[in-house]
Parts: sequence; structure tokens; C-alpha cells
Amino acid sequence: MTVLHKLFLDNLRKALAGHSGSRQLTESAAIACVKLCKASTYINWEDNSVIFLLVQSMVVDLKNLLFNPSKPFSRGNQNADIDLMIDCLVSCFRINPHNNQHFKTCLAQNSPSTFHYVLVNSLHRIITNSALDWWPKIDAVYCHSVELRSMFSETLHKALQGSGVHTPIRMTTSLTFKEKMTSLKFKEKPTDVETRNYKVLLLSMVKLIHADPKLLLCNPRKQGPETQGSTAELITGLVQLVPQSSMPEIAQEAMEALLVLHQLDSIDLWNPDAPIETFWEISSQMLFCICKRLTTNQILSSTEILKWLREILICRNKFLLKNKQSDRSSCHFLFLYGMGCDITGGGANQISLDHEEMMRCTPGAMLRKSKGSFCIESTVGCSGTPICRQAQTKLEVALYMSLWSPDAEAVLVAMSCFRHLCEEADIRCGVDEVSVHNFLPNYNTFMEFASVSNMMSTGRAALQKRAMALLRRIEHPTPGNTEAWEDTYLKWETATKHILNYPKTKMEDGQVTESLHKTIVKRRMSHVSGGGSIDLSDTDSLQEWINMTGFLCALGGVCLQQRSSAGFATYSPPMGPVSERKGSMVSMMSTEGNTETPVSKFMDRLLSLMVCTHEKVGLQIRTNIKDLMGLELSPALYPMLFNKLKSIISKFLDSQGQVLLNDTNTQFVEQTIAIMKNLLDNHTEGSSEHLGQASIENMMLNLVRQVGPSGAGIPNLF
Repeated sequence: MTVLHKLFLDNLRKALAGHSGSRQLTESAAIACVKLCKASTYINWEDNSVIFLLVQSMVVDLKNLLFNPSKPFSRGNQNADIDLMIDCLVSCFRINPHNNQHFKTCLAQNSPSTFHYVLVNSLHRIITNSALDWWPKIDAVYCHSVELRSMFSETLHKALQGSGVHTPIRMTTSLTFKEKMTSLKFKEKPTDVETRNYKVLLLSMVKLIHADPKLLLCNPRKQGPETQGSTAELITGLVQLVPQSSMPEIAQEAMEALLVLHQLDSIDLWNPDAPIETFWEISSQMLFCICKRLTTNQILSSTEILKWLREILICRNKFLLKNKQSDRSSCHFLFLYGMGCDITGGGANQISLDHEEMMRCTPGAMLRKSKGSFCIESTVGCSGTPICRQAQTKLEVALYMSLWSPDAEAVLVAMSCFRHLCEEADIRCGVDEVSVHNFLPNYNTFMEFASVSNMMSTGRAALQKRAMALLRRIEHPTPGNTEAWEDTYLKWETATKHILNYPKTKMEDGQVTESLHKTIVKRRMSHVSGGGSIDLSDTDSLQEWINMTGFLCALGGVCLQQRSSAGFATYSPPMGPVSERKGSMVSMMSTEGNTETPVSKFMDRLLSLMVCTHEKVGLQIRTNIKDLMGLELSPALYPMLFNKLKSIISKFLDSQGQVLLNDTNTQFVEQTIAIMKNLLDNHTEGSSEHLGQASIENMMLNLVRQVGPSGAGIPNLF
């Protein structure tokens, strides 16, 4: 080493230590030293190069300069400063991975947020850029998993708080997390600048989880319940990010991170002491929450969510298959979970659902609070209801309701998901030779849905027709298909009201809503179900209403055996001229029978819409109602339909048996004849028994009497 070299290095050390008296020299020294450290990492330590001795003599002062919480390093260019600090942190790790005091400085909660950002991005670079064999791996940092999880939870809280987002998923925290968070003193709602910074940090943290989930799953020296609790917190936090429309990039990364967390090697780390129990509990909670948001229109781009959900189901089945093949005792536990055993005894460290969520998803059950969590108790005296059953129900609901989407791709993806439900049932029923129908009563029809999903060239109309044909073949009522029908019925009622009030509703709202499916990527009727107005210039909006109508017609039969639900809102649409409404029994029937089942109310509304006179869509509504009732109606609903038609048409005659002629009644008769013709001409296998359950002789006789005086053109419908 020459005298000049030695002089340069001495001055470099003085500048790093702050003894140069010049800020510019100190900043230049920091840049030079970081480059020297970075260059040294490209030389194998076994070469014993002199550069290692030089770096070792400067690295302490360098870290003290760049990572001093009380005096943050700044050259007036934040991006350049951050890049310099990341290079320094990565290089120092590669030089000596076990001397990570600087990591602790960056992890400290009272350190500047810039330090947190630098640390997270440094760890991401270490994971994703390990080109040289002698560069240490990220597992040397696994000992800091607890602090990283705390940082993630705190950042998530502040980012959502700053965005004004309510966090609906409550969870029971692990002791470690609680100890961390009790010392925090959260400020009031963050400013806009702080919120943006938190979102940037949050995105980096989610990318870090995506890059190496083990980094935040590691729980050194922790007991099973604590490990399970920390995993639950992590996954719950990511689930909260999935529906965030204000943070689309973070939402996408969160989905990718959750998918990585569902890989086989990651699931094993959720709780190594009880992997099967933890898998069912946490993964089922996640499925429940995501599917609930899908069915309540809380998630944008539902088609993309369905694709992601399909990948999650594939990962779940791989895990189940692996455990079935490796451990028969685990297989027995898979079977027990599916058959309704109590899994609420796995400790307090479990995600807890909101009280309202549980009550909605658990018919006939009540909640009791225990150790800070809500547990489910059946009112019929069973020990408990496992969350995996609730998740399966909500998953079925989401898939059923996706079948009426106007987006053909969403329908096909939902159909393909049924295949993975069947595969799960196949895996679980292999234990003790249990029938697959114990898990999926409608297994055969689900497999038919899956086969249709391969018809990628199918047009939208043909796809809907095929979906309705399969829905009519659903034989067994389940909590899933019943809830899907009832939820769809409520959305359909709301949509019907808005359609019939258009454009009045639009004018009252004082704004014109943009095309629903252009604005939110083929999403379901969020504006309609959410109380907004509807724009009938958007053909997808009306098509979705038509699809919902067909769905309710086709699946309605299987819901006849289920409980009736009181309290559904009724709406009697205006039909025909005002002078004729009083004499028309059709316009009055929707208000009758408030104690009837939702299916009966739905049928009443359909019959009332047979004479819809809306100036813009009245013809489309009448035509589609006629076709759907005549061609797609579940045969199990034939007797109800005939009885209602008979009751209505009988009121078209006065006490002397004379026909009460008016345009509304005549139009209703025409529609009835067309429906009856389609039913009798196109009845399917198995429908004959339903055709004979209700007497239609009197109704047909009254129809003939109506045809006589009502004018020419009707007889050719017979």
C-alpha cells in the first residue's frame, strides 16, 4: 500500500467519524465506504484479500453514521439516501451475517420509518438476489421474526387507519404480539403524507412475505398455541388487505403472499406441534372471510379473486393429500373435522369472527363468549360446529352466486372450483370408506359443473342455459345452496326495484352512475345491492338481473324443503294504466301472504312482472320472464306455479262468471298460455311427476274462457 493510499484511507476514516469538519466530505466518505463494502462482497472470504481488513476497520463508523436514530443521515435526496442505506445494510449482512446490531436499530419501534423501509427492502434484496455461493442466506435473520411480525401489524394498523378503513376481523392476539403492542402509543389518525409512507412500507412488507414466508412464520422457542396465534395474526392481516380498492397493488401482493403461505412447506410452519388442526382452523377462517366479502360485494374484480381462490383450493388439497398418505391418524382427524367434531378447544390463539358474521353463517346456533373469543354452541345440544363447515358453506355460496355473473369467465372459473371441492371430498372420504356424499350431497352435479368449465368457447347465453340446466339437477338442499338462493333473492329484489324505478331513482340520486361492469371490472351489482342507482344503458346490468332471475328459477325447487325466512322486503311494482290497476288482481298479489316462504314471494313477484309496462325495459322483462318460467323453472316449483296461476286467473271473472276484460288481464293470459305451452312441450326427465301434482283443469278452462273475448291471435299459442 502506497503512502497516498494510506493517507486516503486515514482521511476516509476521519470523515466517517465526523472529524473532517466538512459535511460534504462526510457524505462523500459514506458513499465511498459503502461502495468499498459492496465491492468486498464479490470476493470470496477464503481469498484473504486485504480489502476485508480495510472494510472491517470502517464498517462500525459507517453504520453509526447511516443508522443513527437521533441524527438520521440526509443529503437532501431521500431516494438516493435510501438506496445508499440499503446497499450498506445488504453488504454488511454479507460481510458478517451474525453481527446484526444494525438490524436491531432498524427494527426498533422508535426508529424513523425510513429505517423500517430500508430494513424491509434490504431483506427482500437478500432473499431475491443471492447469486454467489458464499453470500449468506436469509435464515440468519429468522431470529428477528417476532419483531418483523410486530412491525407488519403496526404498519397495517396505521395504513388502514389513515385510509379510514374499518378492520372487521377481530383476533385474539398472542402474548408476544400483545407485549409489543401495549407499549405503543398510537397517534391520532395519521396525516396524508404519513399514510402514504405507511402504505409504501406495507407494500414492501407484503412483498417480503411473498418472497420468503418463513421469515415471518419462524417462532423460535415458542409453544404451539403461541405459534398458531402469530400465524393467525399474520394471515388475518393479509386477508384484510385483499379487498382494499384504495390499495390495489398491495391487495394483489397480499393475494400472492397468502398463496405462498398455503404452499406445503409453509403450512407445516403454521404450527409444527399441531399442523392439521391449525390448517383447518386458520385456512377455513380465511376462506370464510374472503367468500363472505365476495358474496357481499366488498371485493373488486371478483373474477380475479375467484381465480386466486381456485389456486388456494388446489394448495389445500395438496396438503390434505400429503397428510392422508403420510399419516393415517392424521387422515382420521381430517374425517372428524369434516363431520362436525368440536375444534374450538385448540387454545385461545385463534381468529375470532364478528358476532354478526357468525350468526349469519350459523343457522340455529348461538354464540357464547369464552376467553375473549366467540365459540359456537348449537341450540340442539351438539358440542360445537367446526369452522371448516362454515367455510365450506360460505365457499359454496360464493361459487353458486358467481354462476349468475354476466362475465362468462367468472362463471367458468366458479364452475372449475367445484372440481376442487369434489377433490377435497374424495380425499376426506377415503378414510373408513365413508361415502363422498356425506361431505358433498350434490357431488355428482358439482362434477358436471366442473366438466362444463372446460367449454372455453361457450357463448354467454349458452353458458347461462347450461348452468341453469345443472342447477335444476341439484337434488339436495344444503346450507350453501339455500343461503346462495336467499342472498341472491335479496339482491334480485333490490335490483328489481331500481330497474322498475329507473330513471326516477337515478334522478333522485342526483348523479348518473357509470357502467357498473366498466367501472369495477365485471363485478356483480354492487351499486344496486348497495343502494345506488342503476343505469339501464349498461346492458350488463340488465343481463345480470336476467341471470339472477334464471338462477332463482332453476335453484328454487331445492329450497322448498328449507326453513322460511321472515322479514324479506316486498315491493309491488306499478303495472298498467292507473285506471286499470284496481281491477287487476295481478298487481295486488305481491302484498298478500306475508308469512309465505321466500320462494313463494319470488314466484309472486315473477307473476307480477309478466305484465310489466316499464317504458324502457318492460318488453325485455316480460319476454325473459316468460322464457325463464317456461323453460328454466325447476320442476319442483310447477305445483306452486299452477296453484298461483289458477288463483290469479280465477279472479279475472266476476261473480256471474263473466270475463273482466282489461289490457293487463289480457296480457297476463297471453303470457300464461305461452308459459304453459313451453312447460308442456319441453318438460325434462323427472318433471312429469311434478306436472301431475296440481290440478290445472279449472285454470285451463278459465284460460279458454279468457281467450274467446280477448281477441284473435291467442289461440295459435295452444
